[in-house]
Amino acid sequence: MADRQDDLGALDFSYGGPTDVDDSDPLAFAEPESAAADDIDALGDYAPTEVEDTGADLDALDSAAEAAEENEDEDAAPLFTVINPPETVSVTAGLDGSIQRVDLSPKATSMTEDELAAEILVIAELARQKGLAGQHALVMEQAAELGVMGEGVSEFLHDPAGLNLPTPKQATEAEAEVFATRYTASD
Repeated sequence: MADRQDDLGALDFSYGGPTDVDDSDPLAFAEPESAAADDIDALGDYAPTEVEDTGADLDALDSAAEAAEENEDEDAAPLFTVINPPETVSVTAGLDGSIQRVDLSPKATSMTEDELAAEILVIAELARQKGLAGQHALVMEQAAELGVMGEGVSEFLHDPAGLNLPTPKQATEAEAEVFATRYTASD
């Protein structure tokens, strides 16, 4: 048992020295007597004296960022964006229907939080459908290239037990229907 007490003693973080702390101020901390000003001043010996700004580091970062963007554009999966007619909300989705980005225009500040939330949800759903329709088109294209087109592939893409992907036509129709019913000619 004595060993256990010794082991737990390492977890005792209390400071046993004198304190000049007013107990009424919970944010006032006492300074340990061993923290002398000389000890803190000694840290200045290790501080860098002067840093030379050549700008080379920033140029290297810019070059690396540009190279990454170029590779990203070449290797990136297609993205699908839907913008509402008032052009206040823009949502981008990936091939899997996942939302990649939501952009708001400055005009969105005129909307209430509830209106903005509802608008984002509606446009996000349309972008999700558009992304999934892109996946549908890609699978159909790949199946045609492989020569495995047929009723089975189409059924699998549409079947709720399969991928349940909307066609590009269905996504376009859904967007047209929402825009026709949700927005008036004045928007």
